[in-house]
Amino acid sequence: MKDKLLKLIQQKETRKQALLTQVESCEDVVQLRSMNAEMDQLNGDIAEMRSMLEALPNEDMDEREQAAQEGAEQRGEMQTILSAILGDRAQRGEEEDDAEYREAWALELTGRPLTDEQREVFDATNAEFRAASPLSTENSGALIPKTVTDGIWARAQEGHAFWADVDPLGVPGTVAAIKDDEKGEDAKWYDEATETEDGTESFSQVELVGRELSRCVPVTWKLKRMAIQAFLPYLTKKLGQKAGDALAYGAVRGKGAPGDSESFKPEPLGVITALKKESSTPQVVKVTGQVAYKDLTTLMAKLASGYMAGAAIYANNATIWAQLANVVDGTGRPVFIADPSNEGVGRILGRPVKLESALEDGQILLGNPREGYFANLAQDMTITVEDHGKKRYTDYIIYAIADGKPMDNKAFALLEATAAMASVAEQVSSEQDPKASK
Repeated sequence: MKDKLLKLIQQKETRKQALLTQVESCEDVVQLRSMNAEMDQLNGDIAEMRSMLEALPNEDMDEREQAAQEGAEQRGEMQTILSAILGDRAQRGEEEDDAEYREAWALELTGRPLTDEQREVFDATNAEFRAASPLSTENSGALIPKTVTDGIWARAQEGHAFWADVDPLGVPGTVAAIKDDEKGEDAKWYDEATETEDGTESFSQVELVGRELSRCVPVTWKLKRMAIQAFLPYLTKKLGQKAGDALAYGAVRGKGAPGDSESFKPEPLGVITALKKESSTPQVVKVTGQVAYKDLTTLMAKLASGYMAGAAIYANNATIWAQLANVVDGTGRPVFIADPSNEGVGRILGRPVKLESALEDGQILLGNPREGYFANLAQDMTITVEDHGKKRYTDYIIYAIADGKPMDNKAFALLEATAAMASVAEQVSSEQDPKASK
């Protein structure tokens, strides 16, 4: 009986090995799935036979254990190969689908004719996108291909280090997160007879409903007729710059939702807006004149300890070089260490200094946006085309739905030195226009 079972197991293991060899050269996904089903059946048969083998008297146990181990290794190898091949081909399929749509999208965008097959791909992709979108808007723009969108988001992060450090979600529709309002007391030590006290923590919900983001890039008809291979990188760059400006502004200085007496359009709630709305503004440091070493240590002290590990200092280019680069310690040595090869443009007090052009002159923002700012890109980016015949140019209008707001104000601290920066701006203006100083 034992020999017969071992022989049957060996036959099925041989068949599995043959399947492994066929899988490596097979290009047909249907056949691959058929092989996978046969492999599952073989694994089931072998498992049943091994159970019968285990029920036999305990002789030649080493032989059975070796057979079981070899079988398990081959099963694992087969599943790994199948998963890798099928997964790779699924990815390649998605890339091919995106390439087909990208070609049709580019032709449509530049006013060139589409074949019937390209028109079918273009219309079907956008119909599927609109049907799947949970957010109702009047926007009817065309979905931007994923590879182009990735390029736009990457370009949006250039020059906007704060937004680049935010880790936005990509959840369609409204999304909420739980916020810990009060940390409560630490855990205590007890003896066996003492009852554990109730905690004092309180929680609230941070909800992002989605704000409409739209930016326009005008392109002349002459420029639009350039080769598609050159036009798409150009358009990606321009759209990325516009999107980056808007997203960074929203995260840093966005106004949030308007109140009853306010008439501005809804925006994400920016960190600076949130900090200035707090009673007595505990996270804001005001400075008149040149920023001093003590001002920076005061700023650092305002950040909650749990956020310090991933924190950075953000400022625009003028503030970095007119303020931060000139701060000295008690011995007269600069505390700013220029290091463009590292993260940001330099370091101060162990924190990287990063360029964020959405900040105003004199604003120095310390914070940990990855942990302290909650953002969501609720709808994939679309684009609408508007032609202007008399002036011979086309407007390319991107549209997306995004939102964000701080999860915890203590993850950020703001230093403002507006008076000193005003004098710097006047100096720059007078150097550019000598008549202004007369």
